[in-house]
Amino acid sequence: MCSVFGIVGNKKVDLPLFEKSARLMNHRGPDYFGTWKSGNEHIALSSSRLALNDLSEHGHQPMADHSNKLRIVFNGEIYNFKELKKELISEGAKFKNNTDTEVILEGYKFWGMPDLLKKIRGMFAFGLLDEEKNKFILARDTHGMKPLFYNIKDNQLIFSSEIKSIINYTNERKIDYNSAQSVFLTNSIAPLDKTLFNNIKKINLGETLNIDLKNFSISKQRFSLLKNFIDKDEYYKNENLSFEEICNKFDKTLSDSVAEHFEADAPVGVMFSAGLDSSLIAAIAKKCSKKPVHLFKYSSDKLKDNNLAKDFAEKFNMKLIEIKSNGKDLLLDLPRLIYHYETINKCEGSALGKICRSARSHGFKALLTGDASDELFGGYYSQQSFLLRTFIQNNILTPKIRKFLIKAIPFFEFLQFPKWDYILNPFNPNISEGPLNFLFWKGHRLKEWNESINAYDFVKNQTQAECNSYLLDELQYRFERFMIRADSYGMMESVELRLPFLDKRVVKLALNLSIKKKIRFRPSWKRKSLFSGKEINKYVAKRYGISDSILKRVQIGTPYDGKDLEKKLIGKWPLKYLAEFFEIKEDKIVYNLLNIKDNEQLIWCFLSSEIFIRLFFKGETVENIQEQFKTVIK
Repeated sequence: MCSVFGIVGNKKVDLPLFEKSARLMNHRGPDYFGTWKSGNEHIALSSSRLALNDLSEHGHQPMADHSNKLRIVFNGEIYNFKELKKELISEGAKFKNNTDTEVILEGYKFWGMPDLLKKIRGMFAFGLLDEEKNKFILARDTHGMKPLFYNIKDNQLIFSSEIKSIINYTNERKIDYNSAQSVFLTNSIAPLDKTLFNNIKKINLGETLNIDLKNFSISKQRFSLLKNFIDKDEYYKNENLSFEEICNKFDKTLSDSVAEHFEADAPVGVMFSAGLDSSLIAAIAKKCSKKPVHLFKYSSDKLKDNNLAKDFAEKFNMKLIEIKSNGKDLLLDLPRLIYHYETINKCEGSALGKICRSARSHGFKALLTGDASDELFGGYYSQQSFLLRTFIQNNILTPKIRKFLIKAIPFFEFLQFPKWDYILNPFNPNISEGPLNFLFWKGHRLKEWNESINAYDFVKNQTQAECNSYLLDELQYRFERFMIRADSYGMMESVELRLPFLDKRVVKLALNLSIKKKIRFRPSWKRKSLFSGKEINKYVAKRYGISDSILKRVQIGTPYDGKDLEKKLIGKWPLKYLAEFFEIKEDKIVYNLLNIKDNEQLIWCFLSSEIFIRLFFKGETVENIQEQFKTVIK
């Protein structure tokens, strides 16, 4: 795992400024910092390394092949690199070290970039220089697990794992107002290839950016779309399997993934919440590895799961490391989180940062997480309520009834759009996201939604087809924000977060299962839902002896103890730059924040927005804002 930073173009690189900018990401890889420049100094590459495989100097980057004609800076992990290495050796490839980075170099040489990327299982963002063909390639994995940003100006391309390094080199700080408003109103990330900076873009999921260095022509290519994982024959083959057989298949696939993700030359632990997914990951890790399993868990007096975690660790003979903090510490950490997160999104990950910091202090460089299970296997209430809404629309609301309702109720047709999936769930009447969210979402996402909805055209049952498409859409386009969060909060503490559920094999299995295999009708007043999701996960978890207390535990999300302090802060700490941005009086913002019911997300959003503007556009530092916070919440 590393940071990557580089400049490619037709003019000399300012080398002192280049190195200064690159070193802003030393937190991503404290084990080694390396640079390389071309003879004419038109190209410069750098990397900060977090060593997890082949801890020797042979794994340092930038890395070249035997000919010195190929050179790469690589951020990520290729989990099947040993398998690919064997295949390459059989074809005549020669290796100098035991890293996954070198496998990319040799794989590109023997197979070409498109075929190489199809073979890779893992997370990655890299820049590869081919001096012989005079071209440069940027690539990012299918799920966007590793970030990759770039700026192009005057026939010079600057790319980086983090935006701050690009800004430091260019000294350009212009906000993209449309993207900022979209992110603010939808609690999401900047749409498509945009960022909050109008001169900086991101490589999209499963995309390569190719540069012809002769004439500096640029082209983009999508090498992977999640909808391409869907196979009609496999889908119907799975439909004919019993639930038991599907669970067997899931168990084998996830176990293979966890085994690969748990393997490293450096210590690997598990980020543990005492919930279904992290418990399942930990139990499988225990089964497939001879190494001891360490669990890292955030604990709070407000959480009721502390005993669950202790009982689980004792039962499975695992070491439980609990991380405790108070609301004040978590709130004071917010400016630092946003500095690394580089957006104005909801920043609920304070506890995640604390967990990663603790793991690093105990000598662990990587943690496995249960993220992505909800997206793949129907774990969210929104997915379950969408199923209900779709069933009602397709089976109860006949064309005549629908026509009547459209005439009788204004905007009824508008309310049927997927973004309003909460409305027809009697147990979950939350529609707080509102029409502005819908409008921004529709404007930026309609094309992608149409692509998703067409992916299951072969499914005869309309309700199942639409619900499968909805889960695909959530995974491919909405989960990216969680990927960026996991990357930034882990790497700021020099810890890699690994996601076994996002292995290609697990994803392919999930996308070729019908919604009825994942979500079942099981009304529960406690869960405030008519359905129960992740039924496959629960069944397999029982096999491993995971307790009913964990299986039936209500989903709580990321814990946070600073809510009361937030309200105190929002009333006394000035939101002057946010008010300036939205052209509204500051006192009106404060009044609305403090008097709106269920205002927690809004407070997060306003606070993070103000901090973001101060950090990236007003020249304030993390330390300066933290001191301001201390004077208010002492």
